[in-house]
Amino acid sequence: MSRKQTVLEAIESQGKLTPELRDRIEKCMDPIELEDIYLPYKKKRKTRADIAREKGLDGLAQLILQQREKNILGAAKNFINELVPNEEDALQGAATSLPKPSMKKKVAGITSEMFSESMESSAPK
Repeated sequence: MSRKQTVLEAIESQGKLTPELRDRIEKCMDPIELEDIYLPYKKKRKTRADIAREKGLDGLAQLILQQREKNILGAAKNFINELVPNEEDALQGAATSLPKPSMKKKVAGITSEMFSESMESSAPK
């Protein structure tokens, strides 16, 4: 299958292929121009940060970045929803949208530690 055919099928599957666009693609002779035509219709890959935002964890990520919240596990409870079942998942999801890898590792370590501590304190004695 030629690249032109692939591009045509991809745009058509989105329901965005007009007769004018089809004609422009079919007449295109330059591969770079073809990719330029296709670019606005090209599907973007979702990042882990995109998924975290879709789950509503952007606000939690902001709280983590601001480093003002003393009880981040408590704050994470406010972000539990049908897509985020518990505090640990909320913290881990929010960490994926943080800008620096070192911050992500720090949050992951803190998350594990806090979750373990909360489980220990709620265990029957």
